[in-house]
Amino acid sequence: MIAVLLAAGLIYACNDPLAQSHIDANVPPAEQFQSLLKRDLQAFFSNRHGSSVAVSYELLRDGPIQTGIAYPKYYVWVKTQSSAGPVEEGAVRVAAMDRTRFEVTHFMSKRDIQTNPSGVEQVFPQALAGRIRERADARPLKSNFAVERTAGSHTLAAAAHRKR
Repeated sequence: MIAVLLAAGLIYACNDPLAQSHIDANVPPAEQFQSLLKRDLQAFFSNRHGSSVAVSYELLRDGPIQTGIAYPKYYVWVKTQSSAGPVEEGAVRVAAMDRTRFEVTHFMSKRDIQTNPSGVEQVFPQALAGRIRERADARPLKSNFAVERTAGSHTLAAAAHRKR
């Protein structure tokens, strides 16, 4: 499954030769991707908590995002657990480096997301922000639009123009 996701992301990036060269130079081979990502997430969170934790994760996007000459980034939802039970969970941005490792560049805990849901876009792509807030059970951001229910149908109305 992970190989299919990686292939899909790599095919998408092939349209830009410079981006593809950075992906090729930094993303681990498909057969090593999962074990390297898990190893590096486990090391990060074990260090963060001062003791060994088990890590489970889910990629939030198929394939990396490549911007300019930076390392390719992956976005992950992580759950950690110690022998005493769940420790924490949240959204993580990792950079693939030199085909041998991942570095956590940002972690936003579920609690942080619930406390500051608008802070998600400061680190994570806007396309993933809603999904991240949903995973964290955070309140959705207010928008300029409201959805009204009328006789079983939905009507989109600009909140600024609504009169009550």
